[in-house]
Amino acid sequence: MTSMNNFLLRRTQSTGKWHLYQFLDGDSTLHPVKTGQWDGIKTGHQFIPIGNYVIDRDTNSNRFRLFQVDISQPDILSSVVTEGDLSSELDPTTAIIPLGNYLLLYWPDTGAYKCKRFDPFSPTLMLEQSSQNIAGTWQTIINADLIPVAGYVVSRDQNGACRTWMFDGASAKDPLPDPQVRGMQWTIDRNLALCTLGDNIVAWRSKSCDVTIWPVNPTQASPLLPSKQITAWQDSLGTVAPLQGKRVAPI
Repeated sequence: MTSMNNFLLRRTQSTGKWHLYQFLDGDSTLHPVKTGQWDGIKTGHQFIPIGNYVIDRDTNSNRFRLFQVDISQPDILSSVVTEGDLSSELDPTTAIIPLGNYLLLYWPDTGAYKCKRFDPFSPTLMLEQSSQNIAGTWQTIINADLIPVAGYVVSRDQNGACRTWMFDGASAKDPLPDPQVRGMQWTIDRNLALCTLGDNIVAWRSKSCDVTIWPVNPTQASPLLPSKQITAWQDSLGTVAPLQGKRVAPI
């Protein structure tokens, strides 16, 4: 799944077919908006939403296209802003985490990271010469899933245990500085795939029609609010672990 603000994109990688939904918090429902099909965006493509853009990353070649999202158009990704090659910055194992005006590059096997300013017109999508670009290696964030939501980064380890930090892109030492955020340390099964939808964390399981939503309120001392489960679509998502076949992402 891919999410941008309160819209959720579900796509079938093998065919390129996609469905766009809008999440209305008042009735906790995903409403169908439109559907379509892409011929050139199928298996092996990863979507990374950032602002009003979507990065279409080819995980095999590390080439990318940056699309500007226009939900009013029949093809919501009809406008290419820039395209290029990310091979000088990352490899196929690198996770790209969008965080406002920053891109956080994370190597799960080692805990290494780079945090760089996002530049939609750069051939690498990042400002190379910036005092706010930092790099380092986390000793305790290894082989984790990093989920950005509402200004926080949630780290889920291999046992499903979650820890949360407030993201600080201006930090000269660590974009995830201590202390950890109280009230956002919980457990989410590693068999659940995760993405964000506005200020919500969305989880779903293979072969299920339901999704679980955790609202996040940054103004509260315990930002994570009780979860709620909704039936999102009529058919199941298929295999989630390798994210083959049908895929959901916030757009």
